[in-house]
Amino acid sequence: MLMYEDKTSEKSFSEVAKLPANAFSSLDTDIFSTPFTSSSYWFKFNVNNTTDTPLSRLFVFEPPWLDYIEVHILEKGSISSSYEVGNTFEYANRSIDHHLINIEHVFQPGTSNVYIKVRTRDPFIVSVSLMKEKTFLEQQQYESFYVGLIYGILLAMIFYNFFLFLGIKEPYYAYYVIFVTAFLIMNTSYNGYTFKPFCAQLPELQNWLQACSIFFYSLTALLFAKSFLNLKNTHERLNMSTLYMIYFLLFIAMISATVGGYHYHVMFSIIMSIIVSLYIFFIAIFSWRHGNRSARFFILGFFSSLLGTIITALTVMGQISYHEYSYKALDFGMVIDAILLSLALSDRLKISNEQKLIAEQASRTDVLTGLMNRRAYYEISANEVHRSKRYGGKLSLMFLDIDHFKMFNDTYGHDIGDTVLEHFAKILLKMKRKDDYAFRLGGDEFLLLLPETEKEEAEHLARRIQVETSAYEIQLKDLSLSINTSYGVSELEESDRSIKEAEKRADQALYAAKEPV
Repeated sequence: MLMYEDKTSEKSFSEVAKLPANAFSSLDTDIFSTPFTSSSYWFKFNVNNTTDTPLSRLFVFEPPWLDYIEVHILEKGSISSSYEVGNTFEYANRSIDHHLINIEHVFQPGTSNVYIKVRTRDPFIVSVSLMKEKTFLEQQQYESFYVGLIYGILLAMIFYNFFLFLGIKEPYYAYYVIFVTAFLIMNTSYNGYTFKPFCAQLPELQNWLQACSIFFYSLTALLFAKSFLNLKNTHERLNMSTLYMIYFLLFIAMISATVGGYHYHVMFSIIMSIIVSLYIFFIAIFSWRHGNRSARFFILGFFSSLLGTIITALTVMGQISYHEYSYKALDFGMVIDAILLSLALSDRLKISNEQKLIAEQASRTDVLTGLMNRRAYYEISANEVHRSKRYGGKLSLMFLDIDHFKMFNDTYGHDIGDTVLEHFAKILLKMKRKDDYAFRLGGDEFLLLLPETEKEEAEHLARRIQVETSAYEIQLKDLSLSINTSYGVSELEESDRSIKEAEKRADQALYAAKEPV
């Protein structure tokens, strides 16, 4: 195959056919690629039909985004056929129903001279195949298996995580689903799968769908990263820089489309996909290094799509020699990415649940003593009362406070007062049974909730606590302080409509215990 570059893109076939032989250069590769260009390229080769009968053969052009293709075939020195095809023509202009651009031609016996002109606003990659239609369709069976496998895995990830989102309601699951869906839209559009079902009579819409879907993919990647890494709550500066990156991406998409037209729109869509991928990877590393545990699997997962994006983008822009695997690097990377990011979502949910559990426990725990607080008491007492009423079990409660506690704070300071409270809480935890509950309700007011305990048993426990407490001494520089406690006990009765009535009796008992004899 020989090649000629028409830099003006204005030469006709008759002009090119008259060019001297040295105007054409020989191609040393099966697939020709070059960076974005406004030039037209002419390719010339001979086809020799050594039989005595005409033979039908199919021209197949890849990739499917090539805008304009002219094919001129000379037999016995004169033009026998000319064809015009490409992604700017309606889908029905193709010889057979297929997403790849194709032309069927019957070659007469002897040698035919073939001239092919290619012009496109997209990345300039050209592969020309000439084969039997049956052979082509047989080869496409492998392609169909490959596409089915890739899309099947990605669709499984989409539906699995979509249903998880419906159950869990975590927004980063929704952004993940949108992100993987955006990749499928991008992949199906630039591979030409969307042409027939959606744009068969609107070829220019098919072209714009290719470029816009790349911008959309980059946008969803940023939104997913922002949500997954929880930048709004963990790294305000990264959150703002990501917002600026989103605005910049949208600005480039709008300006390149309105000012530069489709050619610059698709060019910048590919450039921005590389920039966005690198940006996301680096903010994930930064986030991880600054304590974001959930970023670890995200980095591992996103690295594969980052590498795939860069390799595929550089391949279609002619910076890397074309190969099937380099062209499809993003496909492979995205499948690995989707699987690993699904694991990352599970890890992110686990960490989120752990954080929620810690926060919930903190909201139900007294900071100073480590005992449960009043909020926890309301929740637990309601459950214990319900269980006692339903199964007929006993339930007692005990109010306790430290005698003359205000004196400790006023005389020796709040640090000593806090020390007294901490040690008294340790005594309660030591003396209570496994199924009992200890609470600090506020100040020096403590409460024990005692399931399956009668009032007499509760009073016996209270006296033991008094003995244990009085044996404890606080050592100051020149002084030893001892503490005493008072208690009030009551048992939930069948006639009690709520725990409040038992609390009132226990409080009255505590008040009576403090009255001087």
